[in-house]
Amino acid sequence: MTLRELLNRGLELFEEQGVESAGVEAEWLLAHALGKDRIYIYAYGSEQASAEVQADYLDRVRRRTEGVPLQYILGTVDFMGCTLTVDPSVLIPRPETELLAEEALKELARLQAARPDAACTVLDLCTGSGALAIAIAARAERGKVTATDVSAEALATARLNAERNGVADRIHFLQGDLFEALDDLQDSRSETYDELQDNRSETYDELQDHLPAEHDSRCRNTASEAAKMDATDGVHNAYDLIVTNPPYVATDVIEALAQNVREHEPKLALDGGADGLSVIRRLLADAPSHLKSGGLLLMEIGYDQGEAVCELADSVVSGGAGRLSRKKKAYAEAKILQDFAGFDRILVLRAGQ
Repeated sequence: MTLRELLNRGLELFEEQGVESAGVEAEWLLAHALGKDRIYIYAYGSEQASAEVQADYLDRVRRRTEGVPLQYILGTVDFMGCTLTVDPSVLIPRPETELLAEEALKELARLQAARPDAACTVLDLCTGSGALAIAIAARAERGKVTATDVSAEALATARLNAERNGVADRIHFLQGDLFEALDDLQDSRSETYDELQDNRSETYDELQDHLPAEHDSRCRNTASEAAKMDATDGVHNAYDLIVTNPPYVATDVIEALAQNVREHEPKLALDGGADGLSVIRRLLADAPSHLKSGGLLLMEIGYDQGEAVCELADSVVSGGAGRLSRKKKAYAEAKILQDFAGFDRILVLRAGQ
């Protein structure tokens, strides 16, 4: 069987099963089985396909007709110029999420222009494949990125992707549920300061070698002064920018999603609870204590959630718990950005001063 004949056989199977974009997908799968680009198929269409290639290709076609996403079968997806490994442990990055990455990079560019000598701190929650963290680390030269996910399997894929794209040394990955993942940083700093109290003669430069690379120390001159600092410094109110693509699909809506999504992509990354806002509520409530004054929270949301998330954000207050403490709204500014189809897609919030 020639390559052209093999391609046509796959196309026939796709058309019988009603696979969308059958022609393009058949080409992608055959090219991948060959280890070539799609042009090769047409340039050498009369070439005989080996038995191994035929078996590999038809197996890929079978998996696709069973609803397995094309990206999982190919094993990779392009995102903001980065090639990412994807598997069933992670959600497949969508074009809409590139809008979130682009907006984050715009904001970081503004920050870096205003503070040319300072690093910008970024936190990516629900990192999944690492798409947002990696895109930001690859393009923001002075960005210091921390990325978290509750799934150990997803973090393993994200770390692999960071290595694949040459930014593994610029992203710190932590496992945990949303901001709880940062507890490891807090514990690390606390232990560091306890150790430094036993040697207060160290200089500030020497002290720097003991501190976690993820967060700048505000120490001055001696270890004695450093030991007096709150061990949570660098964890709370530490980030210029928080980005997240959280689960936001309502539980009862998941069954109405396309088969390739509901049966193959991780439910953990999709299910946002009864109204799709369960995780979002927690994010909105906890983000202010982790943002610097005037810092930004950028969040991907569902197409019909714009009004609801703005109302939730407006209800979040900050301030001390004392009787005389004055509470105020946690977010000073809010706006919604639309996707290519004109749907609400990105929530942008600025923390109060």
